[in-house]
Amino acid sequence: MRRRLTSAASCAIKMRSQEPDVAKAVKKLASDLINGPFHCFGQHEKCSSDFCQTAKEKEQESSTSDDDESQYKQSIGSEDLLSKCLQSMT
Repeated sequence: MRRRLTSAASCAIKMRSQEPDVAKAVKKLASDLINGPFHCFGQHEKCSSDFCQTAKEKEQESSTSDDDESQYKQSIGSEDLLSKCLQSMT
């Protein structure tokens, strides 16, 4: 799993370093890095469509099912846990 997380972070850094607007790139990179663990564990609700193929496909479908909504609610709980973990590390 560590390799997947590292690979996702490296890919996000490479992708965002090519953007001309540095301020936007930094914001997008921060979002990508925070979302990385969710992406690696299969929760793609907050993935950027230019970073994640699953998010791109979902964007094209543009339909939300009850299952997607329940997964999103679960990811919010996970995000709170991750946020608390990160805060305790600083």
